[in-house]
Amino acid sequence: MFNPNELYERLCGSHPAILLVDDDVNILDTAKDILEDAGYEISTAATGVKAIELLGQKAFNVVVVDFQLPDSTGLELARKVREANDYTLVILMTGHASLEMAVKAIQEAVYDYLIKPVDPAQLQRTIERALSQEKLVLE
Repeated sequence: MFNPNELYERLCGSHPAILLVDDDVNILDTAKDILEDAGYEISTAATGVKAIELLGQKAFNVVVVDFQLPDSTGLELARKVREANDYTLVILMTGHASLEMAVKAIQEAVYDYLIKPVDPAQLQRTIERALSQEKLVLE
C-alpha cells in the first residue's frame, strides 16, 4: 500500500495522478488529452492486467475504469484498486447502464458511475468532486 501523504502532496501540488482504463483507444486518447490540458498527470491502460501493473508502480488519486475490459470487469479492478490503496477513488464508466450494475458498483465502493458516451465536462466535474472528497478524507 502506498503512503497517503503521497496522494495528499499531489492534491496540494495541483498534479493529481489519474489512471484511465478502457480498451477503446479513442476514448483513452480523447480523455487523456482533455485531462492533461486540465493539469492532471495521466496514465492509461487498455487491460486490467496493465492497470494492475501500473497500480503496483504508482499511487493514483483516481482511477477511471470501463466496466467491460477484455480480461476483467471494472468491478474486479475496483477491488484491486482498493487492495493497492484504500484512498484511491474509482469512477466506473459503462455503455450498458442498468440498475443492477449501479447497485453492484455501490457495493464495490465505486465513487461514481458514468454512462458512455461521457461528456468531457461531466468527466472533469466528476474527477474534481472525487479529488475534493479524497482531500477531505486525507486531511
